[in-house]
Amino acid sequence: MDQYPDYLERQEGPDGQYCDLLTRIPYDRQRTLELWLSRARSKNDQMDAALHALLWTDYAPAKGKHVLTGEWTDDVGMAGAEIVEKWRERAMELYNDWFAAAMPGPKESTRTGRRTGISVKSAEASETPEPR
Repeated sequence: MDQYPDYLERQEGPDGQYCDLLTRIPYDRQRTLELWLSRARSKNDQMDAALHALLWTDYAPAKGKHVLTGEWTDDVGMAGAEIVEKWRERAMELYNDWFAAAMPGPKESTRTGRRTGISVKSAEASETPEPR
């Protein structure tokens, strides 16, 4: 490993534990993550989905200490909760940053590519009045 790729961000923990997260996401992973996010029941589920979608094991497998045995493992899900929580939060931040850059809203707009639902107020305002 002579040069660390610019599309990865290493997350480190105590005792040499680490994982590599993607800063640029291939669209196939993004589509899969969007599906997982749509089915997530809680914010924790969303962060888990982001961590697993952005985890990059091809460059260097993640290393963590197994929460039960204390032995080294490649399974990030079995590492200590205090470490994984930070990694999950960072994965969600990286995804949101990537999404804002990859799918911007209209030019000269502060909106992102995500659509929001119509509020009741705006739906009422757009209705045409009935003729008298």
